[in-house]
Amino acid sequence: MTTGNGENLEAEGMDSAERPSDAESPPKPDTDGLPKDADETVADDEAALEPEADDLPAAIESEASVFLELEKARAEASEYLQLAQRTQADLINYRKRVESERESYKQFAIEDLIFELVPVLDSLAQAEHLYKDTAPGENPLLDGVRKTRELLQKIFMEHGIETISETKIPFNPSMHQPLHSEPSPDVVVEMVAEVYQQGVRIGDRVIKPAMVRVLTPLKEEEKDKDEPAEEEPGEDAPSEEK
Repeated sequence: MTTGNGENLEAEGMDSAERPSDAESPPKPDTDGLPKDADETVADDEAALEPEADDLPAAIESEASVFLELEKARAEASEYLQLAQRTQADLINYRKRVESERESYKQFAIEDLIFELVPVLDSLAQAEHLYKDTAPGENPLLDGVRKTRELLQKIFMEHGIETISETKIPFNPSMHQPLHSEPSPDVVVEMVAEVYQQGVRIGDRVIKPAMVRVLTPLKEEEKDKDEPAEEEPGEDAPSEEK
């Protein structure tokens, strides 16, 4: 159909009918459900982790408080460690001191026992000396005395105790107590000639000195007295023949 204006109404109506209206236009795609980009996700996470400007002083104060508590705990741990080390050292020293005191008490007890037994040993030695010419087996009582003395000396040796009973040795004032001394031309230094009562020592420490008789060397004037005077030739002495 053609109008006066030369327009084709049928074609126009057809185009109008076939053209979709604005109401029937396709919907826009919904982008809210789509995943965000990776950069946007990281930015959101960092934004969530970063404290807000108002919370920053509180966070710093909290970290400082934790640091101070940690330093305090370390100081206390170091103090307790030093205390434990000092306590352990004191315990070790205490054990050593107790052991030393125990040994000292033991030594003193042994010394007391020695003073009680030394006179017995001296009596046995004197009885044996009186019958020194008697051969073993001739006198059963003397044999018993000898065995008893040997047994006591063995007990002394087991406890580190030595008797001082040697003769013909140089006089030692730390080991010998002279009860009698006499000059002798046979010695050049003071010598122990006889032991009246034997002494006792433990190691290098003398518990009881020996009672001895000492021989001392002659003095110069005593030597002159002992030597016979040389005879001077007198007037009546015969002269040598020429």
